[in-house]
Amino acid sequence: MERRHHHSITKVCRYMVIILLGEHQMSYFNPHITNWSETLIPYESRAKEKCSVLLYVVTGHSTSVGSLVEVSYYLGTGQQLVLCIQDICDNEPHLKHLSSRAVRDYNRGRSYLKDAAVRKGLTVYSKVEDATKETIRLVNHQQNQ
Repeated sequence: MERRHHHSITKVCRYMVIILLGEHQMSYFNPHITNWSETLIPYESRAKEKCSVLLYVVTGHSTSVGSLVEVSYYLGTGQQLVLCIQDICDNEPHLKHLSSRAVRDYNRGRSYLKDAAVRKGLTVYSKVEDATKETIRLVNHQQNQ
């Protein structure tokens, strides 16, 4: 039950992004698939390298360690990024197996990543819709140059 709640929140965020991008006739690569495996990493990497802007949404409903590592990598490459990073709440139902200390550690990692992004000149959004709108603005700006 709690896991379904997590997936429905994630799906709502994902669909909102897809709808907004579709309204602006923008193509996208969505790496979220049901039967993901490590064999897909090279394919995903190639697809992401072809993107003019990478939008990463790290919600507070998951630990998102893989996404945090990817964002760190792409920060270093100088690829155009838009970030939405939310902290995990202590009372997140499907993460109740995590101790308060673990939640603080995951959020500390998010804080360090947000700080690194800001030092690189990025704005880090807390709302998915705001980050998506910024992504659309950046893509439109690139296309108009």
